[in-house]
Amino acid sequence: YPNPAPNSFNLEMDEKLFSVNSELEIFNLQGEIIYAKSISSAHAEVKLIDVADGLYIVKVRDGDQYYISQLIVQGNE
Repeated sequence: YPNPAPNSFNLEMDEKLFSVNSELEIFNLQGEIIYAKSISSAHAEVKLIDVADGLYIVKVRDGDQYYISQLIVQGNE
């Protein structure tokens, strides 16, 4: 949250399902990774610097599990 997001958003995962080996990736609609980060907490603030307004795909990999969501970046330009 928030979604749409201007230049940052908060990622919150269920702490019972979260492991310290999680990876966050954000893709544009062409499938290119525009952001990648290891996550060490079930709560994280993600800052999107120099990311154009538009629709993005957020993917969190936690072991063999994948969580996928859409993110709208708006008001970042």
